Amino acid sequence: MIENELEFFSGMDEKNQLWLNCKKFIHEFCVNDPLYKNYLDLDNKKLLFFNGIVYQNNIISFGGIEYSPSKWGVEIARVLTRFWIHPEYRSRGLTKWSANKLRFSPIILKKQLEFLKTQPQIKVAMITREGSYDKSFLKIIKLASTVSASPFEIVPGLHKLDRRPDSNEFQMIALSSLTKESKTGVFSKAKKLGFFKSYA
Repeated sequence: MIENELEFFSGMDEKNQLWLNCKKFIHEFCVNDPLYKNYLDLDNKKLLFFNGIVYQNNIISFGGIEYSPSKWGVEIARVLTRFWIHPEYRSRGLTKWSANKLRFSPIILKKQLEFLKTQPQIKVAMITREGSYDKSFLKIIKLASTVSASPFEIVPGLHKLDRRPDSNEFQMIALSSLTKESKTGVFSKAKKLGFFKSYA
């Protein structure tokens, strides 16, 4: 497989046959994936941008950008949200990251970062991962940094991304600046406004 054999799409058309086939495949063959429901419950209205890759008339990877000012403030957006790779093309170690020489995650991410350049209110791109998996998250961040203008850097500790009292979702976070503004400064500003609760 080489990159010029791939086709790319943006947006989610619920009536598109390729998309329907992809959801059917996930429903039937990906039930053991811990994020299985996330892929089936995708809501286009909740995503600022959504894009994917088609190979041999099948969707083999997709992901979105989540922009939630009520969760993270107006200057931060989460990239690679609901990121999925067809099981046939996954790595054994990083199950959501392509094992091929041609990596799908940077391709998806590069197009998302290009889109964010058209959104001047967003200063920082954020990648998250639930739980504490330092070594694998570092590998993910190094891979992501190959297509970002500013390297992604991991914020120490675990962070609560949702301010709802009943939320117990703590995740690792990595940030990349989209402008000349400091990613650390943007994150600190968001914390001062009451977004993110961090634990060492």
